[in-house]
Amino acid sequence: MKRFLITMVALLLSIVAGYYLYYVEGYYINFDNHATVSTPFYIENDTIYHKNGEDVTPFIIKGVEVDGAYGPKRGTDFTVDEQTWLRWFNMIQEMGANTIRVSTILDDQFYNAFYQYNKDRENPLYLLQGMRAATDEWKTNKVKENLPFYQTLRKDGRELVDIIHGRKVMLVNDHQGTGIYRHDISQWVIGFLIGDHWNQDMVAYINQTLNTEEDFIGDYVTTSQEATAFEVMMAKTIEYIVSYESEKYDSQHLVSVNSSFIMDPFQYKEEYALQFGKYNTFLIDHINPTKKMKSGLFASYAYEDQTDPILTMIEDEEIAQYPNASSYLDLIQQTHDVPVVISSFGYPSASYLNHTGQQESEIIDDLKSFNTNGFNGAIIRSWQDVWDRRVIETSYAVDLQQVSKWHDPLTWTQHFGLLGFKPYRDDVLMKVDGKSDDWQDVPVNYQDGATKVTMTRDHAYLYFWIEDPSITVEKPFYLGLDLHPELGSQTPDTVATTFDREVEFLIEVSPEEGALVYVQDRYQSVRQNFLELVTGENPYVSYPEQSSNTFEVVKYLQKEKKVLTKEEIEQETKVYHYTFAEMNPLRMLNGKNVKEADVAIEDGRLEIRLPYQLLHVYDPLKFTIHDDYYQHYGVVPLKIDAFYVSLVRDENRPSQSVEIPIQQLESLNRVKEYVKPSYEKVKAYWRGED
Repeated sequence: MKRFLITMVALLLSIVAGYYLYYVEGYYINFDNHATVSTPFYIENDTIYHKNGEDVTPFIIKGVEVDGAYGPKRGTDFTVDEQTWLRWFNMIQEMGANTIRVSTILDDQFYNAFYQYNKDRENPLYLLQGMRAATDEWKTNKVKENLPFYQTLRKDGRELVDIIHGRKVMLVNDHQGTGIYRHDISQWVIGFLIGDHWNQDMVAYINQTLNTEEDFIGDYVTTSQEATAFEVMMAKTIEYIVSYESEKYDSQHLVSVNSSFIMDPFQYKEEYALQFGKYNTFLIDHINPTKKMKSGLFASYAYEDQTDPILTMIEDEEIAQYPNASSYLDLIQQTHDVPVVISSFGYPSASYLNHTGQQESEIIDDLKSFNTNGFNGAIIRSWQDVWDRRVIETSYAVDLQQVSKWHDPLTWTQHFGLLGFKPYRDDVLMKVDGKSDDWQDVPVNYQDGATKVTMTRDHAYLYFWIEDPSITVEKPFYLGLDLHPELGSQTPDTVATTFDREVEFLIEVSPEEGALVYVQDRYQSVRQNFLELVTGENPYVSYPEQSSNTFEVVKYLQKEKKVLTKEEIEQETKVYHYTFAEMNPLRMLNGKNVKEADVAIEDGRLEIRLPYQLLHVYDPLKFTIHDDYYQHYGVVPLKIDAFYVSLVRDENRPSQSVEIPIQQLESLNRVKEYVKPSYEKVKAYWRGED
């Protein structure tokens, strides 16, 4: 009996060990080196083909990128459940898309939902699976293969192969999904997209600092003599992924290395390369499939709107090779012998305060341009708004540990979705429409005769409801706001009046133009953070007084679009690529922008919402604001429990300041999805109705 128990325990341990090695670590034994390799998608000449049984058809990607984020929940929280994924997949396909892209490994709920959605469907959705090269994993090393990001790419590639074939268990995974991946979805996977946004310094370090090596010759890919060190490294990554899938699963999928136009294959004239920061090139055509690679490689580019005459900036000898190129996009297409896909492009919607275009028109214009220039499809960024995206223009001003918990109308990358999220205030959705329906449960902060001031807030805006006989649609109306206890002025130069408190912000409400927010020049946040970047001046050498009367429209950092010629550069002692721009006015309610109005005014009544960053709020949940920049040499949070608002009934008679107490916001638990106008426009275009 004892021997039997020992034998059974040993057998059980062997089974557990085998399961662990196969499903967790990915070990396998290749018993058949001559099996036929399946390729649901393959490339022939410059076309992607889809093979479904005996049917073979050209495949043009019509895609949208999805993220694991949902309102205040970050993508790495993995809170999107299977039912939500299924509902989104249906909406995406109804829009006319045939492809979804993910940029990293998601949790098992996504892949389970993808399988459930497709398994009985005659026209399924297809997946372009990305793997992200995290820039924080870049550390220098004299041996390319020892660079952490390279090791991560190989690891992710191996795991993703197992995931799409339904043979992976991931119990722990930093910043990526985990779970039991039990469904084989490989027949609906187009291929793998290596990398996302490459660190240009890292690429330059690999190409220019590390020792070059001989051409790479693998079983599945080789490199040409012109290949850079980075291209050789990518060839080795492709070889590793393709060989693993071929030998373990007798299967292959398309592979691409995601690039961008800052890494396009061309050499720019020195004066332009300097301004663009263009010092790397990448050409997927320097990596060549062997006969053993049955699927193929394609080129992919993350696209940004090109407003400059790029063709004139590229070295003449390179342009001469393509004399018939009619545009930059046409040149990109002609440069490649493989299919070219736009892996990501998009624009912010009207929920971004400073966006002056129309998301729907810009997306359609680009789709038409990509089609005209012969691209093999494009992927819209993105399906939903992502609240924790950040940019240099605003990330300095907020608590980066909290950014996912509230929606910022001033960070443009948070507004790329075709689907948006509106935060609930308890059980109420606030809407600036001049009606008091959503104010019924809000206590009045101040009332004196016919004057009434009420404030509330959600996880995106501060809202004011103000009633006063002096408010009229015939002339401008002013509000003064005092948030900081030690800064501000009682006599701002923007309006001829004297306040009973020192105010830092002045809001000018114009019935025709909207509302402009002015700030005391000492409290202009971009000055202390970006002045040296814009003008070369150190902001701390000289700066405004604490009680300065000078007020300016709140400004933001904007990249300078003008590209200087060689002659202009020679005339300049320094070249700066950024400038300060004034914030757009808050939008007035009218028949065209009811959904995104910030201000509604009628005789005797004003409703207005203010984005937190316009008032220099560092963390809206705790309600910390920026302290004095010139005492603390940068942004330091200051907790406040109340602020003050004053009404200027006319330019010579402001009201007494009204104290507005501030309560801490709890974490947001409920948002409302809404479909943006761009969804219907893309739907009409992809269905041939536009």
